[in-house]
Amino acid sequence: MIAFMKGMIQTRDETRKGRRVNKMSKNVADAPVTETLEKEYTYFDAELTQKSEKATVSFTAPANLQEAMDRISNNSDVVKDALTAYLRRAALKEARSAVLSKGISKKTVLNFIKAWREMPQYRTISERKEQTAQILKDIKDIPQILAMLKAKAAEDMAKDEDGDDDDE
Repeated sequence: MIAFMKGMIQTRDETRKGRRVNKMSKNVADAPVTETLEKEYTYFDAELTQKSEKATVSFTAPANLQEAMDRISNNSDVVKDALTAYLRRAALKEARSAVLSKGISKKTVLNFIKAWREMPQYRTISERKEQTAQILKDIKDIPQILAMLKAKAAEDMAKDEDGDDDDE
């Protein structure tokens, strides 16, 4: 039964929000890395037909600070804005880690109980919050499940280096 439950905990896809990053060249340690970034965009055309199109761009990171400054025409406001965004995200990431280390993230729990929603005893509950509450009530006293969820939450926190918490 434990092996079955482990299979129900979904793993995070390596692509983040549709972005796929492929490192193209890294011959010398200091050589700039060229990345091919792919993102799929969905839109409606003039006849309101939904369309999807994949955009691909090639991006080479600057080799050093001077090259980066040259690319932005030495605009210190751009640097300040970028650093402010980075520092803000770092502060939120630290706070997120502190809060989520107190338990199991909502995302981990909800991913785990997805498959439980289709079980006969829960399928008949039409109200989603009520269904979630009933599943949680039924599984909270099973130490093996709680241990698995805690382990999965710790694993997800270790993997989630960018602190993306859109669905927490």
